[in-house]
Amino acid sequence: MSNDRRLAAPDLDRVIDDGHDEEAEAEAAADVEATAGGEVPLLSNGELAQVFHDIGDLLEVKGELVYKTVAYHRAADAIGRSPVEVARAYREGKPPIIPGVGKAIADKLDELATTGRSEYRDKLLAEFPTTLLEMLRLPGVGPKTVRLIYRDLGVKTVEELRVAAESGRIRGLKGLSERTEQLILEGIARLERREGRLLLNQAKVLVDEIGEGLLDVLDVRRIVPAGSYRRRRETIGDLDLLAETDNPDDVIETARPAATSSTSPARRSTTSGSGRWPATRAGA
Repeated sequence: MSNDRRLAAPDLDRVIDDGHDEEAEAEAAADVEATAGGEVPLLSNGELAQVFHDIGDLLEVKGELVYKTVAYHRAADAIGRSPVEVARAYREGKPPIIPGVGKAIADKLDELATTGRSEYRDKLLAEFPTTLLEMLRLPGVGPKTVRLIYRDLGVKTVEELRVAAESGRIRGLKGLSERTEQLILEGIARLERREGRLLLNQAKVLVDEIGEGLLDVLDVRRIVPAGSYRRRRETIGDLDLLAETDNPDDVIETARPAATSSTSPARRSTTSGSGRWPATRAGA
């Protein structure tokens, strides 16, 4: 990248609201540094494990044989418990031997550790709405339940799941009951009680609105989500966007009003001069 071609990304952490969570700040800082240097962020063992749990869940939603789904979940547990920093070991050319991780999964782990992406997971996600993962991460909601509700009711998001549970439509499905609906509503409420955080699909609305607004009015070549949103966490505290532009100061100045003028039901409290928007639900 030429010297006159600067990223607005370093300005994201120029001023951070005192109320934001420290984990989100650390994630955003790591993303900014890695992106600015053209590097792939180093995934933690927990992040690697989550990807393989996702694969196992998606295979179960798809209806694959049980032994396949179990293999991915066992591998995920082993990766998460490993005393070795797995991604770093792969990048240093010293792949660790992890019990329960066979060659096929090890090859996928190698790809994920070195590139930060899993082609197999992406392929599975292409078969379903990505919002199904958010449903799968609700307490008390397993892959079989998600598969049944998605297949028979066409429910694709947590909000649609809430409506279906509140209206008593879920209890009519085979094997599900009024208790299932109660557990679903309790799980959703538990996530929403995390002050200052949005569900993944709610954060996506804000990312799209703010990103489209900046691309429409500024000489911005590219806008890339970062932080918790890029990692597809089930809840998002701060929205972190990396903007590639020759005019970073103009981007920052324009981004502040863009973050407060959105028509989304969730509101943002912007911080002066910052490219990060703590996402606070209205009424929270």
